[in-house]
Amino acid sequence: MSSETITSAIFLITALLALAILVNAFFPVMHQTASTFSDSMDSVGDAIGTEIKITYAYIYSTPSHGDAYVFIKNVGSERIGKKALDSSEVFVETSGGAVRVPHADTASSNQWQYRAYDGSEITKWLSPGETLRILIKSDNLMNTAGQEDKITFALPNGIRTQVTTSAGSV
Repeated sequence: MSSETITSAIFLITALLALAILVNAFFPVMHQTASTFSDSMDSVGDAIGTEIKITYAYIYSTPSHGDAYVFIKNVGSERIGKKALDSSEVFVETSGGAVRVPHADTASSNQWQYRAYDGSEITKWLSPGETLRILIKSDNLMNTAGQEDKITFALPNGIRTQVTTSAGSV
């Protein structure tokens, strides 16, 4: 009877060790899978809740410079963070071609900047219902008065809005 007890104890200890090895092998994989799924769901949730619309745009064009003012409203249910706004992309397309215009805190030639609608600086985020005012200075907009120009604004999560408008001269 004691040999059966010892054998049963050895089998039980072996089974527990095998179970511990399996748990240690599979738990990190399951945790990584759950983490990846959770991150994906967060990204999808942000994209679903983010929506922007250009409410107004106008372009001043002369032979020596081209400036565009674009007003973009956050019509989604999610806030848009300053980091996302800083990483956003602006594209200007004219009959002369299309260019990506880089962001700057204060726009000079071939750069764009943003502020809140009232001209104040955005320190944390653009809340739902708030409007962004963008100033684009681009050589691509020079001397395009009377022509159709297209401006596209894209957030890092792929949400974008665009407008086609005719440039006026100053």
